[in-house]
Amino acid sequence: MRHVFLERGWQEFDEEEHEEQEWNLWWRSSRFRNSDYDQLQSWQRLNHHPKCTAITKKDALARNMKRMKAVHGASVFNFSPVAFNLPNDYTKFVAHCSKLKDKDPHRHIFWICKPADLSRGRGIFIFK
Repeated sequence: MRHVFLERGWQEFDEEEHEEQEWNLWWRSSRFRNSDYDQLQSWQRLNHHPKCTAITKKDALARNMKRMKAVHGASVFNFSPVAFNLPNDYTKFVAHCSKLKDKDPHRHIFWICKPADLSRGRGIFIFK
């Protein structure tokens, strides 16, 4: 990503050449500390937003969608598929599968497993 900015005329921050606060964008592949956000000037931006992993990580999104459904009701939060965080939700997952199987024993039900700490489709698999 760095080369894209440099090709577009951006300058990389150099501690010897620039003043401490003389930058516009701080790009990191990892999260920032809360103090990094607190010290920002009005013209400065970070490439991560505070607490965004609550919706950008699959396991956290599933957990938060369940919370929102419990608070606001299933009629409001009916747009999200059923999700389980395994192994923590294993007994709930088995109970849900049993209920679906009892409802229609001949129905083939497929699940998508998305590992929590991988990205870009890595490690995803489908199972019955």
